[in-house]
Amino acid sequence: MAPDARFPSTSSLDVVGIGNAIVDVLVQTHVAESLDEVEVCRVLHPPGSMTAELGKTDTTASSSSIHGGSRDGDLADNGRDLSILDRCGLIHSRCVLAHGVHLSPKEVRLLAERGAAIAHCPLSNCYFADGVLPVKRLLDAGISVGLGTDFAGGHDHSMLSAIRSAVLVSRLLSTGVDKYDYRSSVDTDTEPSS
Repeated sequence: MAPDARFPSTSSLDVVGIGNAIVDVLVQTHVAESLDEVEVCRVLHPPGSMTAELGKTDTTASSSSIHGGSRDGDLADNGRDLSILDRCGLIHSRCVLAHGVHLSPKEVRLLAERGAAIAHCPLSNCYFADGVLPVKRLLDAGISVGLGTDFAGGHDHSMLSAIRSAVLVSRLLSTGVDKYDYRSSVDTDTEPSS
């Protein structure tokens, strides 16, 4: 089972509560995939809009869920896709979220507490995510991380290619791809000799 669209930001709130209503619901969708997706979510679901649309007046009230934890007060109605999924009762141990490149520390803690997993799609992230999934940070937080291909977001659905890509992007993230300062190694006032 997944929301009615690939991205929670474009899903209807008609799925609200479905995670609480169905005990064995499996959830797979995308979350915090790219900076554009994060912005689209905030435009379509501005902070506070879910509370108004659902007719709730107290965003800190909590309600019990069959999947453990509370649903209403864990994440603020902040216009982010994980907040939408959480309020729909869809973040639990039978939930796998693709990407997660732009998760906040609070969102990472929530995923760990609920036992939700992330599907790392490194090749797709290279094309669309505006970042690299911090796999070590997620693992250190206790989140299970698997490997995916997200065929719609890349040119190759081979798991071997996904493994190669995961190693490459992890290496770039660990060494810091933006640390090089050309001015420290080249005299910029002098033209190169021919």
